[in-house]
Amino acid sequence: AAKTFRLPQSTVEIGAGLAANQGFYNLLLAVGLIWGLAELSPDVLLFFSAAVFTAGIFGSITASPRIIFVQVMPALFAFIFVDFGFFSTKNWSYWKHPLYLLVILMGAGFLTVILSFIIKKYFLEAISKVSLKPNSSNDNL
Repeated sequence: AAKTFRLPQSTVEIGAGLAANQGFYNLLLAVGLIWGLAELSPDVLLFFSAAVFTAGIFGSITASPRIIFVQVMPALFAFIFVDFGFFSTKNWSYWKHPLYLLVILMGAGFLTVILSFIIKKYFLEAISKVSLKPNSSNDNL
């Protein structure tokens, strides 16, 4: 993991539990996509590909920009293919028009970008500043 994420081994060891938790969430997203494929349910596929898309945006801002290529783009393409493939003109309704759904996804992505920058600036950077402070003798009570 240290080599894959370009992190020192000590950092990887500290974050192993968090990485396992993240991996479990990714497993749930994958199971949701498999469920959508097994049921041939476009609604389930759209929901879980949108979830993968927004989670990838968050990860690309807070963790690594490489996530755009390995998670965000494939999820976006999957969403578009399911969206425009299933909802042909005979299946269009007011709510399930492919362009409406795509606009909703882009809006969710935009909101995710804003929230990601806020979380990164006010929470993640603050945590890293606190954790990088040298220990004083008063901290070891």
